[in-house]
Amino acid sequence: MEAGNMDFSVSVREVVDFLCRSGSLDSRAGVNRMVEGTRLHNIIMSRAGEEYIKEVPLEVKVDVDGLIIGLSGRADGIIDEEDGYTIDEIKTTTMPLRFIGENDYPAHWAQVGCYAFMFCELHNIDFIRTRITYANVETESCIYFYRDFTRDELREKVTALLREYKKWLELRRDFTFELQASAAKLKFPFPEFREGQSDMILAAYRAAKKGERLICEAPTGIGKTISTIYPSVKALGDSLGKRIFYLTAKTPLRIAAKNAVDILRKKGLRMRSIILTAKEKCCLCRDAVRDCDQMKCPYSENHFNSVNDAMWELLNGFESFDEALIRQFAEKYKVCPYELSLDISLWCGIIICDYNYLFDPRVSLRRFFGTFDDISGVNPEDNILLIDEAHNLPDRARDMYSAEVRLAPFLEFYKKIKETDIILYSPLRALCKEFLRVGKAAEKNGGFLIDKTDDGVDNSGFFEDFSEAVERFIPAAREWIRYNRDIDENDPSLPSPDRLLELLGDARKVQFAAAHTEKGYARYATFENTETPPKKIRTIDAGPDKNYLSITIKYFCIDPSDLLSERLSCARSAVMFSATLSPTAYFAEQFGAGKGAVCRKLALKSPFPRENLFVGVMDKISTRLNDRNRTVEVIAELIKTIVRTKNGNYIVYFPSYRLMLETCAVFTRIDPATEVISQKRDMSEADRNGFVSAFRERKNDENKAKKSLVGFAVLGGIFSEGIDLVGERLIGSIIVGVGLGNPTTESNLLAEYYQKKCEKGFEYAYACPGMGRVMQAAGRVIRTDTDKGIVILIDDRYTTQPYVNLLPKNWKGLSLIGDVYSLKRSLERFWDRADNEQ
Repeated sequence: MEAGNMDFSVSVREVVDFLCRSGSLDSRAGVNRMVEGTRLHNIIMSRAGEEYIKEVPLEVKVDVDGLIIGLSGRADGIIDEEDGYTIDEIKTTTMPLRFIGENDYPAHWAQVGCYAFMFCELHNIDFIRTRITYANVETESCIYFYRDFTRDELREKVTALLREYKKWLELRRDFTFELQASAAKLKFPFPEFREGQSDMILAAYRAAKKGERLICEAPTGIGKTISTIYPSVKALGDSLGKRIFYLTAKTPLRIAAKNAVDILRKKGLRMRSIILTAKEKCCLCRDAVRDCDQMKCPYSENHFNSVNDAMWELLNGFESFDEALIRQFAEKYKVCPYELSLDISLWCGIIICDYNYLFDPRVSLRRFFGTFDDISGVNPEDNILLIDEAHNLPDRARDMYSAEVRLAPFLEFYKKIKETDIILYSPLRALCKEFLRVGKAAEKNGGFLIDKTDDGVDNSGFFEDFSEAVERFIPAAREWIRYNRDIDENDPSLPSPDRLLELLGDARKVQFAAAHTEKGYARYATFENTETPPKKIRTIDAGPDKNYLSITIKYFCIDPSDLLSERLSCARSAVMFSATLSPTAYFAEQFGAGKGAVCRKLALKSPFPRENLFVGVMDKISTRLNDRNRTVEVIAELIKTIVRTKNGNYIVYFPSYRLMLETCAVFTRIDPATEVISQKRDMSEADRNGFVSAFRERKNDENKAKKSLVGFAVLGGIFSEGIDLVGERLIGSIIVGVGLGNPTTESNLLAEYYQKKCEKGFEYAYACPGMGRVMQAAGRVIRTDTDKGIVILIDDRYTTQPYVNLLPKNWKGLSLIGDVYSLKRSLERFWDRADNEQ
């Protein structure tokens, strides 16, 4: 394909949505509230009568300065009357119709005008009428606006639109040509493959080519990032998709992906890339973040008047886009940086972002993936998914798809709303009453109410009635916020729009969960009476009552596999990879990877010499909850023995903060000479960086390097994965326990669910997630082929099932150690050999 003149095909919506947007983000919010109400569309069409021809496809070719552009679209309706034709465009909205004016949305007139022109061209008609129908989704009432046009007037308007859009079409054509041509020639950027790397590259390319899913367990050292991005870029070069999504849960991994793309650029790749940053992080007007569509932010005021100019300069001047660059141009053009980044992403070959942008219904990128219930208008074949650190996805998904609400904040807001408030008072009162009804049922049931009990009691009605109350509350809350923007947020006696916005967010999570309860949910409520003596729950109009603080309703997503599989279906292929994806059957089940698609599995061996890592199990020590008081001193003595055998940096991982603090206190008493650093609750980013830097900086300090440093951290926490301490920066991980947390309501629900589903309740709810945390912590030690270090597992359960089967295959020769003296001798032999080999 040459980059010369060529025909283009575009949709009416594509052109109009891009060129005809104007004004502020707040004015655009009206358009965003124009929801795709299929049900209401059908009602309106059925009312129209036989002369109403619905959903008419249209397609014409337009000559724009010698360039032939194919224009296509679908008119909602064409009314065939005696005096001529009327083209109808239906827009459904939550806005009160009295607030919509004829000229409020120029894009809607441009859209219906395009359809009218196309119909005139196809049927050789010289005069036509256009109509826009605005329908309110709550009342189902409509208002109509009409405009008449001649065919020549419409041709002039449409040609002018396409002439303006032509430069963007040519720019996209050039970008596509550059990407495909450079990707086709692109060679692997390193002189040789690491062990297992070529297998991973071939498997990732095969997934893209055949439209499959791949679960790949790739140990540290394989080069996972380049081994997934490189074959995916090659797939784009072979026209197997238009863009890559590199999805990850952590900022450092997004930087690693950006660096990999930069390496490929140095080898000749011409491809634009972007790191998407959360709205609250990139905002230039942070006070307006939660309310950014309500005219409080100067960068939203004329956003759509300037955003295309900002895009044009960015796209013609840069290939790599990050937060700093986006903020720079957003400041220059006075536009919203977050919205600018989303628009730029449409022009990028790789989009590096958090899991949320695909999987979270609140922030999922509809322009690429549609909605959870409707992916019409998007082409899954355009997208290739690369999901890094995929072992985190099941728990992240449960959090994204679950909803938890407490009565207290809703009741607090209700008490500030006047009875004369015709918008919010009644629906909020009804919601609080349903909340209270569920709480009373939970109180009668001993403080806990679940939708379906093991002995066959069905309490679903309580939760369904609550869900219906939430459905009525949501549109009322939206409308109330719209009319009450100017309330003084600093007056505690007045209802706060910002506070209601938070409650609306909670309610929308309930709305989503309630709509998908058939896909692996459990609904439950808890009630805890905190007063002494206990009081009965009263009515919502009673005075302050602490009891209200303790009523909580949760829609818990036990099994996210169906929802995850639906999201994976928004792409032609998906590669889910991590160093810890064993057992693969467990993760395949969690991802829903085999539902509706071929899913292949690949487990690669570690490229590092096995003899560089010593793995020992202290199999005579119990760290079970009931035994911990007796083992704190023993664990502290073990740590002392380990760090005195070989000076260096170590991290000890504990199953709980409490055990960590107790052991740390004992250790500092029996070994005061060793420097200690501990994880704290709610650490700031600076605190986290300080913890990691303590390990990195000791090598450059001769005095500190002569002593050991012991970090105390929580297993499964912020320091058990995603930190890279190469060489002597970390020479040992000491892992206390098998990764099990304390049993909770939700972990018990998980166990019950998977026991019924596949007879693996304990394994799926406790053992597999726990061992995943263990493997991540152990993986901090060996980061390169020259690293040497130790992993000490402290728990007698490591020699029992199911834990034996969950250990890595290359650990099968691990050492079972019964006492501290045997441990000391084993470590001395390992370190003597390791030191002699250097």
